Amino acid sequence: GENPYSVPMRIYPAVHYVDGADDVHTGDGTTIQNVSIFHTYALEWSPTTMSFFYDNKLVWEHAWDPAAPLDSPQPFDQPFKVVLSQVWGGLWNAPTDATPRRNVLVVDWVKVWK
Repeated sequence: GENPYSVPMRIYPAVHYVDGADDVHTGDGTTIQNVSIFHTYALEWSPTTMSFFYDNKLVWEHAWDPAAPLDSPQPFDQPFKVVLSQVWGGLWNAPTDATPRRNVLVVDWVKVWK
């Protein structure tokens, strides 16, 4: 049957870190209505939460409460990398027979400020 995780029109914002209980935190995301046009993705990172936006709409927010031996705001009190990717395989958005063999991810610009 159809893979229930194969949802190519959805975006899944995620925060990956070891917090003592679970090292992957993924939002439900949202559906992209038209993948052939540019969209705006944003992350607002405060001392206690990360808020993810798609076309100016909040789609997921993650707050952390680290397990010992970490103390808040750890582990997010140091520089991290932002990853922009188009990934399939494994559990999330695994390819099906209908998945194109080739795809292109085009990023027009990235802006970071403090």
